[in-house]
Amino acid sequence: MVSNTERAEWAKMALQAFADECACGAISEETVTDLLCDVGHFAQQEFGLKTDDIVKLFSTAIGAWLAEARSFDGEPWDNEIVKIVYSRKSEAILDHDETQNNAKVPSKPRTPE
Repeated sequence: MVSNTERAEWAKMALQAFADECACGAISEETVTDLLCDVGHFAQQEFGLKTDDIVKLFSTAIGAWLAEARSFDGEPWDNEIVKIVYSRKSEAILDHDETQNNAKVPSKPRTPE
């Protein structure tokens, strides 16, 4: 069984390697954000994933993190369901609903809440 402390140490090693390469060796919240962003670029280039698939990948990862964080022993039975809403300038917001496994585009663009 793997603990969340061990998982955090693995993330720290990955973040330190990333920070050493492109962030002057300092791990910060910005480093975490930059790495997550670059993981999206990697998934797009290496796996050919489209935007919606990358958002689904991130929502699945966030659901796994939430489930592990909330689990007594760090080994949950199932992931939490996470809904990510994003918007592009001058376009409608796309709602990602993991329970439906599809994206729904509102008929009218709306502003983020």
